[in-house]
Amino acid sequence: MYGTDPKAFSKAFETMNVPSTEERIKNLLEAQKEALAVHELANQVMRDRFTPKGCTFDKGEKVWLDTHFLQRFGSKKLAPCKEGPFVISDVKGPLT
Repeated sequence: MYGTDPKAFSKAFETMNVPSTEERIKNLLEAQKEALAVHELANQVMRDRFTPKGCTFDKGEKVWLDTHFLQRFGSKKLAPCKEGPFVISDVKGPLT
């Protein structure tokens, strides 16, 4: 920023005449590309492993209702965590 002709932005890597430095920068950029490729592959494997498939319910099955998000009166500690079993009387969709 000083001088008669100041540069607004400095370069991250200026060109260098030292061959070992150029080779080191090239190796670092190659290692970065390889690491990003491996990271993307691991991301794809985890995405495939933990994709929610959902469970399907059939008519006549018995299910339990989780009461965690229901409004209860009284003590939360003494209230039951699940209600049921309830028999499925009608299947409206694959997850309901």
